[in-house]
Amino acid sequence: MIAVSIADSPIEWASSAAVTAVQRVRKFLDDVGDQSRSVWYRNGSLHRPCEGVFEEMAREDPARLISMLADDRLMPTDLTFAAEIAGGIADSALVRPALLRLLGHPSPFVREGAIYGISRHMTEEVVQRLRELASIDPSPGVRAAAEDVVAGQ
Repeated sequence: MIAVSIADSPIEWASSAAVTAVQRVRKFLDDVGDQSRSVWYRNGSLHRPCEGVFEEMAREDPARLISMLADDRLMPTDLTFAAEIAGGIADSALVRPALLRLLGHPSPFVREGAIYGISRHMTEEVVQRLRELASIDPSPGVRAAAEDVVAGQ
């Protein structure tokens, strides 16, 4: 009789199986496409985006939250909340470019979230861009938000 050893111990086998499972989940999420684009693996479990997760990321891993704003993985509704919450990150040099980019997003909800987020990171460039939005944006909600932020300066 020939004995075949998969691992030296049950712990090594379990660890190997867990790594394989995580790799399979990540591959599944990559392969599924749009339905799972807003799901990610973090700290041993799958997460769906929500305000609480974005707030935690703003505190603990602000660069990751900012990268999520740019990588086009979030649905517009989630991106709206993420943009507004990202405005609470103290590092304007990190936050401002990402939110300025979102001021041109196709979704008016995302543009409005970006307005509220960027309102804490004002520069002359931001004021100019908000004045532009206040006068030419097709969405009345975006125009009103931009006007309110500029008026509060």
